[in-house]
Formats: sequence, C-alpha cells, structure tokens
Amino acid sequence: MRSDTNKLSFGPFFHYHFFKWIGLWFQSVGAMFFYLILALIPVVALLNQGGLLDNIRNSLVDYSVVIPYGTDLAVSLISGLIIAPFAYVFIGFMLELFGRVYEDIYLVGENMLETVKSKFLSLFCN
Repeated sequence: MRSDTNKLSFGPFFHYHFFKWIGLWFQSVGAMFFYLILALIPVVALLNQGGLLDNIRNSLVDYSVVIPYGTDLAVSLISGLIIAPFAYVFIGFMLELFGRVYEDIYLVGENMLETVKSKFLSLFCN
C-alpha cells in the first residue's frame, strides 16, 4: 500500500522532479544559445559585407583589453559564446540524469519502506 506522503524526500527542492526540471531548463537555455548563435551568423556576414565590422574592430583596437596568455577579450568572449551552449546542455543532461537516478532510488526506497512496514505489521497483528 503506497501512501501519498513523501517519506524519503527532504523537502520540495531536493525532490527528484526538481533536478529533472532544472536539467531540462539548462538544456533548453543551451539550445536557445546555440540557435541564437546560428541565427546571428547570417547577420554578421551581412554586416561584414559592408565593412561595418572592420570599422568597429579598427576603432576598438586602441581600447582593447588584453587578458592573460596574450588573447584579446573579444576572442575570449566569442569562444565563450561557442562553448556556453554545449556547457549548458551538458550540465542539463547531468542534472536530469541525477534526477532520474534519484527517482529510481527514491521509488525503490519507498517500496522497501512499505514492504518492511507491512511485514512488521503482519508479524504483530496476526
């Protein structure tokens, strides 16, 4: 007999559904970043045809911020934008996987608790 109370849960934030929802949220944000970058490729290509990006780049050369290892801030931001969607999707998969494993452990533990309770009651109630 299964009860409606979550005996093995540690509150709503540690319930397995929370990890699955957060994992799906991270995956959707990562996909959104990825599609945003894909959508910006033609825009950047069109801007580059008119030489607008070259003018912006040349005007920012004097004010560019140099970070360690000799890379420019713009290169770091661009590489971060390329890596971020994959990182978000990976974190989302890991959180969802943790939620699914936690769900399995939770349900097995709840079933074991019910079995032990019924065996214990059957010993003393008969």
